[in-house]
Amino acid sequence: EEAEAEAEADGGAARMQPLGVLSALLQLREWGSASRLMELLDGVDVASYPPVGAALCRIVDFLTKPAYATVSVGARLLPSKEVQKPPVPAAAEARPAEGGGSGGGSGGGGGGGGALSAGSTPLLALQAALPVLQRLGLHLHAQPLLFVRLCRLCVASLAAGAAEAAGMVQEVAEVALLPALTVSATNPGHVYELWRLLEQLPYTARYRLYGLVHARLEEGASPLMAKARATTADETKRMMRRLSKENTKQYGRYLGKITHCNPSVVFDTILGQIQAYDNLIVPVVEMMKYLTPLSFDCLTYSLLSHLASPAKTRLKEDGLNVSLWMQSLSSFCGNLYKKHPTIELVGLLQYITNTLKSG
Repeated sequence: EEAEAEAEADGGAARMQPLGVLSALLQLREWGSASRLMELLDGVDVASYPPVGAALCRIVDFLTKPAYATVSVGARLLPSKEVQKPPVPAAAEARPAEGGGSGGGSGGGGGGGGALSAGSTPLLALQAALPVLQRLGLHLHAQPLLFVRLCRLCVASLAAGAAEAAGMVQEVAEVALLPALTVSATNPGHVYELWRLLEQLPYTARYRLYGLVHARLEEGASPLMAKARATTADETKRMMRRLSKENTKQYGRYLGKITHCNPSVVFDTILGQIQAYDNLIVPVVEMMKYLTPLSFDCLTYSLLSHLASPAKTRLKEDGLNVSLWMQSLSSFCGNLYKKHPTIELVGLLQYITNTLKSG
């Protein structure tokens, strides 16, 4: 039934002439005309139509390929003429759309008329690709190699030290990289490539990105994200029902796998159960030894979200004793950071400091 529904949806999209016209414009790289048509289709996720999504991916590939040739692994290991591309003239380093916000502005780069021009440096390539990525969004997951390329270009942009690089990188991660990860198939390579980028950002920027993506998952911003969230939450609850001290190794590996794509959903579910059943603290901490650095970082964000939740009171109704949920989370934090001392503590210590200051 699910396959029939998807086939029917694809057939309905194929009968929409505007999407066919948009796909043709994108294949011709007529970005100015394509962006104006996408503005008329405001409210429609045009990238969910496979031909349009594939065309957008090809445009991003075109815009980032010259810059990536200078920072790729091949450029470092095989410095041949085929890999080292000649620099692009400065006049050709224009962006594909002036003021290309989420509305995907009109106007072209280079020679005008909606023409697209690739940037010669990682930062220029990201600036050129950003308006396209804002339209592509989470559908970047269909091209794993392109996902990795963007992660490496972001790392190279930050390494160059340009003042505007941090803001540009955060925007790319917000509109494309993190949403694409939530709906991707399990891929540890993607996780580590993304973490190489995120670990260079301050913890406040990382937690802001985690919060934005988690909010989109909670509200079901797209059918793909709603399905990914429901599936991940169901798998986590099924795992927690079977967890005991004897099978922490078995489920530890499983936990490491399901946290690759949607760690915030997994940890939100786990922390909710820990607050109700404190006997789960020890086995949960024990099975977290297989988590990736990105998952641990997201776990700290989830902990802070639960600790700072305004919907809960830290004290019982008598005003003297600490609430059970607070006791459970505090015990979990102590056990977690003692067992895994490599987790970054800055965010949690800052929260404690702020709480003490506020009384």
